[in-house]
Amino acid sequence: MARHAYRPGDQEGSRVMNALRVELSDGSTWPRPALESDQEYGIGHRLRYAPMESLTRDDLLLAASVIDAYGYLVTMPGAQASKVARMMRAALTEGV
Repeated sequence: MARHAYRPGDQEGSRVMNALRVELSDGSTWPRPALESDQEYGIGHRLRYAPMESLTRDDLLLAASVIDAYGYLVTMPGAQASKVARMMRAALTEGV
């Protein structure tokens, strides 16, 4: 199960997390996917429709994180990928 979901400004010890991430019970962290229930659209929408000059370095780093997470997820063994997906779903249903 997920232990904690990070939001901007959340702290873990003295470390401030600056991107939306979910930390899973195995210690790995994953970018939190955008959900229909979110007040704002996710990074995919920003990259598609926002004017290029309005994109920030944080936007690009979040996009890179999502791309890398996807690549990592699809290359891991099926059972492990399913476990990660289950933990992410559990974290998201906890209201994070």
